[in-house]
Amino acid sequence: MVSGISYLSYLAQSYLFKRRGLLLTGILGGLYSSTAASVVIGKQARSASDTSIVSASLIAATTMMYLRLLVLIAALGHYQAALQLLTPFSIIVASSAVVTLVLYRQRKHAAHDRHIQASKHPLELPTALFFAAQFVFFAALTERVIQQFGAQGLHFLAFVVGLTDIDPFILSLLAGTFHTEPSLVMSAIMIASGSNNLLKAIYIAGLARNRSILPAFGWLIVSFLFSLGYVYFLQ
Repeated sequence: MVSGISYLSYLAQSYLFKRRGLLLTGILGGLYSSTAASVVIGKQARSASDTSIVSASLIAATTMMYLRLLVLIAALGHYQAALQLLTPFSIIVASSAVVTLVLYRQRKHAAHDRHIQASKHPLELPTALFFAAQFVFFAALTERVIQQFGAQGLHFLAFVVGLTDIDPFILSLLAGTFHTEPSLVMSAIMIASGSNNLLKAIYIAGLARNRSILPAFGWLIVSFLFSLGYVYFLQ
């Protein structure tokens, strides 16, 4: 399922939208990997003078991550988890869409869009094998952490995993038979996705090294804090 979504995004980037701007890169790249898309846009932002379009593109990439996760969780049959995530994810997606639209309308109209290279093919054998290895590793690690440390251990693991690749962790969490409450699964996904936003904020700040990413940086930090706040205070 993950590879299928990634492959469709790859095809769209490679063949349908070969000459695309930053915003479309964020939207399509977010379906593949919002972290990878943020890195690409962050590098482009080094020479960008238009703060609005850079930040709009970065926020769009992360917005697509939340939509992709929600569709993926529901498609795999975890309807209760999807329903529990619907409210916080909808808040993030709706607010992100508004901010993206406002920033996009404030953009400077460039004479032409930059050509941005498509992401790496998601179905290459090394990529697929690495994903499978991560899935097996996180499945075993998650089970051990839940057995030894319970909910707090899983929350800590989710935060740490969010600083890497969250898809294998989330899939292993959904596929596991850990005898945990659905609310614990939901909170782990919220923490992992929020932590991943913190990682992207650090990435883009280090890569861009200018003020073009400040709105996106601030939004990523706010979404990270919202994720933690929702788990510990609003859930």
